[in-house]
Amino acid sequence: MKEYIYLDTELVNSYLAQLDEGVLSKMITGSSSTNTNQEDGGNEIKNTTKGGVQAYFANGGHEYSKTEIDKYSSVYSQNNSELIETALNDYSLDILLDKLRERNLLQDSDSNWEDGEMILSSGKLNVFNFSQIQKSTVPDVLANVHPEDLEITRLKNELETLMKNNQSILKHSQRIIEVRANLQEIDPFGSLNKMSEFMDILFPETTLFNIENLLIMCANENMRTNIPTLSLYSYTDRKFKVLGVIISNNKKTLVPNGEDSWPAIKIASESPAAFMEIMLNSFEISNNDSYFIKPIAIYYEKE
Repeated sequence: MKEYIYLDTELVNSYLAQLDEGVLSKMITGSSSTNTNQEDGGNEIKNTTKGGVQAYFANGGHEYSKTEIDKYSSVYSQNNSELIETALNDYSLDILLDKLRERNLLQDSDSNWEDGEMILSSGKLNVFNFSQIQKSTVPDVLANVHPEDLEITRLKNELETLMKNNQSILKHSQRIIEVRANLQEIDPFGSLNKMSEFMDILFPETTLFNIENLLIMCANENMRTNIPTLSLYSYTDRKFKVLGVIISNNKKTLVPNGEDSWPAIKIASESPAAFMEIMLNSFEISNNDSYFIKPIAIYYEKE
């Protein structure tokens, strides 16, 4: 029995369709039974007539018999056929796994994975929902359970005053840098709120999972559990399995050094990925050995 956290049924059906030359969405099995009954009946009628004749030269008689048979035999046959339709739904993943193994298309060893390979791996699960983090660290919301420190309030007010116009910003630029540094140091929730807001822009409607050296980006619409329950999976020591496709390896950095100058087309194409790399490294979610995964399923299965 599998405990699903994430299942992309469209992807499952897509791969099954390619392997089977069509989508297998249900199985139908049939059973047949036949009942036969025979009835016999009818009447048999026999009429007999006797007579005689007397003559001078002879004396004789005769008997006439007539039999009428009226019989019937009826056979009744009843044939029942029962069709049982089984919708595959979640079971279709088991069928896909079997077919991938039959064709040696599934990699379960993490040595030298290549882009585009389909892998099955397992490990402890870490969950990152940046929309939830951002909403829960909004100052007005957080103040209900964690009143803001007076020093933080003072520094925020000072920063607002220093940045009231461009002239003030130019005049007090050094002090602005100092105030921001102090706020970042003593107000971790403020920094977390800003970073998670940016992460929610980079990963919209997406929950990130980390299993060992795998970074898995899951569409929220395919989640099999709600957000509060999802957050609690980070506390369990159970090993979850992930089936997915390798998008790329993080060995090649996308972040330019100070000497590089990117052309416009490179900025438009790769800057979002570069921002992702910077932010993921800042949260220590990924490193240079991480693999980015396009997920098909994440589940727990007791062995």
